[in-house]
Amino acid sequence: MSAHRTAQHAQPANSAKAAAAWAALTAGQQEALRLVYAADQQAEQDAAASWHETMHAVPARVWRWLDYGWTSGRGPRPPLGKDLDRGRRRGSAAAQELAELQQAGLVQLRYLSSQPPWSTDPEADSVLPDPPDLPAGGSCFVQVQITRAGRAAYRAAHRDQQREVRQQGLLSEGLWRMLAQAHAADHGGRAPSAVSGAWRHLTGHRPPLVQRDTDPGGLRLTEDGHAHYARHWQTYLRLYPQVNALRPDGQPLWPVAATVTLAQLRRDCVRLRELLSALCAQHTLLAAPPPPVSVLATGVTDPLPKPALERRRTGEPPPSPAASPPASAIAAQTAALLERHHAAVVDYLAAHQQAVAAYARAHDPAVRALQQALVDQIDQARDLYRRACVHYVLAATAAVTTTVAVHHAHQPRPRDTHPAVPDPQALQHALDQALTIDPDAVERAVAAWPWRPPAPPATGLPDTDTDLRTAHQRTAPPPADTRQPRQQRRPRRSARAHPAPEPPHPAPALEPEAEQLSRYADALAELAQHGLLTRLLLRDHPTPDPASDRSATGTGSSPRTTHRRR
Repeated sequence: MSAHRTAQHAQPANSAKAAAAWAALTAGQQEALRLVYAADQQAEQDAAASWHETMHAVPARVWRWLDYGWTSGRGPRPPLGKDLDRGRRRGSAAAQELAELQQAGLVQLRYLSSQPPWSTDPEADSVLPDPPDLPAGGSCFVQVQITRAGRAAYRAAHRDQQREVRQQGLLSEGLWRMLAQAHAADHGGRAPSAVSGAWRHLTGHRPPLVQRDTDPGGLRLTEDGHAHYARHWQTYLRLYPQVNALRPDGQPLWPVAATVTLAQLRRDCVRLRELLSALCAQHTLLAAPPPPVSVLATGVTDPLPKPALERRRTGEPPPSPAASPPASAIAAQTAALLERHHAAVVDYLAAHQQAVAAYARAHDPAVRALQQALVDQIDQARDLYRRACVHYVLAATAAVTTTVAVHHAHQPRPRDTHPAVPDPQALQHALDQALTIDPDAVERAVAAWPWRPPAPPATGLPDTDTDLRTAHQRTAPPPADTRQPRQQRRPRRSARAHPAPEPPHPAPALEPEAEQLSRYADALAELAQHGLLTRLLLRDHPTPDPASDRSATGTGSSPRTTHRRR
């Protein structure tokens, strides 16, 4: 299809038609359109960043074309092609879904004879007709572009955060994070430093939201900044759930005591895992044979001539003076010195052998006693580690379940109004009761080891529930090995005659089941701590059209955060 050819299908003129177009798609087509839409929004951000860095504007007719890849699969796959092919048969199902979306007028496809570089128009002679007429075994490069009808269909079923930001004239996620840091500084936090040049978007805002403090480089909120923060705080929670922003009165969104409790449970698991690993490493080290005791070098390789050594060993008398030539006085003194040195070395080696034997008699029982002590300590550490992981999982599960329940209990009725932030006192009281874990429940779980935690809590957030189910599935104990043991070859005679000595105690293994439980609890705790789950639930809550109440919540916007609607 030509680069400037428009869709020949009727595009939805309002939200009802757009919603109907989305509902008419299959699950695979909806997933493909979602990926294309996300890639289109990312390309828009990349084009804006390129303009800020290079002052070179890339036209939308260029950056809206997204690379899918070669039809034959040769060459590295672009990111969009990898996402579309994931979970499908490469080059078959994904290409079929894109063709069906093109027939519905939601995307456009373009076929090229070569891959063009980013931010440049392809050569006119490289654009192939649609569908391309390729020879047998030929290949072409495919690009995809979402149409206005495709964006409208996706937005009818999903809230477009960036579009909502542009309509209300709010700050971007990065500027909101910086504004939250300045607000935290007014309530006992550390004042941010104006090192980054991005602060000028807040100090130069009309009206200014941030001003320099008396401290060198410090920044504080202005009166307009406090008003903007209090007016749009709840909206920002929904738009940017990854930003942990305090309440306008300076109180945290999620109770600090609950965060401290979960952090302490996690530290207990980490500390016991490290202790268990250290004890097992010491046990393995003691199972190895001790290093040999070194022998002091004598410094003389041949203290006596071999005939003299042989005579001394057999007790043969020395030869008579007539049988040997007369020696000088120096030679006689040298021979006497070497003989005395040899006698000293022999005495040293004998004492060394006695010391080695005495060391072995004292060392071996001490090593066995220490190994037995380590085995007992490893059993105790393993039991404590299991208890800590089970306690951590139960507490984290209770924290997520309680947060969801309190959130839904404080939502207004009907659900076509703005969501309400849960009352901090009610959330604190509910979490205090939920995080009090019954010790008998922990004992029963440890007694039934390997323990499988209960089903993950349902949050109502599809992506979050999928991640929790995936983490929960990893806690399942591995299946038992039912394979028959392999018949070993008959050992050789020499091997049977001299079998290898077995260690006094087998090396203990770590706790993979407890490790998976700890990771699952980490996923739950990270979701609940600091109010992340609360912000995600606020974002998922259906709200009225932001354009309808723009006059009630609107404010002046920075030129950097306002984009032209395409």
